[in-house]
Amino acid sequence: MNLKSISCIALFLALLLTTPSNFLAQGKQEIPSLGGTVLNAIDGKPFKDVRIWVLDEYSESQFVIHTDKTGHYAVELPEGYYFVLIGTGGYIPACKSIWVLPRQTVNYSVRLSPDHENMIY
Repeated sequence: MNLKSISCIALFLALLLTTPSNFLAQGKQEIPSLGGTVLNAIDGKPFKDVRIWVLDEYSESQFVIHTDKTGHYAVELPEGYYFVLIGTGGYIPACKSIWVLPRQTVNYSVRLSPDHENMIY
């Protein structure tokens, strides 16, 4: 497992354990600035209820959203630089840094692979 994977997993676990419910993104967004689809890398099926954390570059603003039954997610964000982390239990999280510009939609779709190394049997 490389350093990027370990960093993503550590951040995923920290956010999973410390995300208060008042930071959860609420309501329907009309013009998403970030959106995508989360699929299972093994069978290509969509993942429902996967968490997506979006943190600004100063970690002052945090959005937490979930995928719908088709694996899709979308959120409207102010212009800026963000760190996006997508993860669910038993799978290697995906992470990426993005720039959101005015009137721009960033597509970040991923395929999550099972985390066989860290599974407890």
